[in-house]
Amino acid sequence: NNVRPPLDSIKLESIRELLDLCWHKEPSQRPSFCKIITMIDDILVDCAIKDPEGREFWKKQLKGKEFVPFTDFLPLFLEFAKLEQPDTVHLECLKLLVAKEHRDNIMKPVDVVRIEDFGILLQNFGPIKHVRQKKDVTEEITIFERMYNTCKQPWFHGDISKTQAEKILRGYREGYFLVRLSSTIAGCFTISRVTPSKSIHHHRVDYLGAKGFATRSISTKAIIRAPNKSLRSFINLLKDEMHLQNACPGSKYR
Repeated sequence: NNVRPPLDSIKLESIRELLDLCWHKEPSQRPSFCKIITMIDDILVDCAIKDPEGREFWKKQLKGKEFVPFTDFLPLFLEFAKLEQPDTVHLECLKLLVAKEHRDNIMKPVDVVRIEDFGILLQNFGPIKHVRQKKDVTEEITIFERMYNTCKQPWFHGDISKTQAEKILRGYREGYFLVRLSSTIAGCFTISRVTPSKSIHHHRVDYLGAKGFATRSISTKAIIRAPNKSLRSFINLLKDEMHLQNACPGSKYR
């Protein structure tokens, strides 16, 4: 009778499209296994990468690949995004944030970019490019500039865990703090700080892409938003309320 389960709860359009085709009332209109595999490759990209431009890049340049050597990834990414070759410092920031060492029993260790890590990078520092209006000046900000401007801050410690942050901060007095990538939610940062009562608290900051940052006030519980601000500017905005006085040393980016 052609009754099919509802697909309303499935958010990804590419998954809904595949199920619709596989459940087509005319068997001759259902996709072949070769077509299904191709569609699943697209679905895997959609699941791993939320940024639309990032999805387009991986589907066009690296479709069917779970990971790729960093040396192969970089020229493809720069060409697709129409970005210039970054200088040594900006390139090192990118490698630290997205590349992981890959080992097997045959090849020598090599730095690779995994599809899920690329997706997380874009959630934390994307979009790849956007135009920002600052006072009377229009400027284009790239992901390389955003990464560098964050990595150079003395308080940024990158992808350390909550436990590691507490271990680092334990020997410091009140007012010391660090900022790290959230270990549970991509697209969020965490402020880990030593409070006036000498305890260590963790406070989430949401990254809204080109719209800036947002968090909840620890005193009023109201939402604090900062459109078009960098993470550095947003942290400065929170310094008085959160008693952020001294950047905790020890970051691998310094």
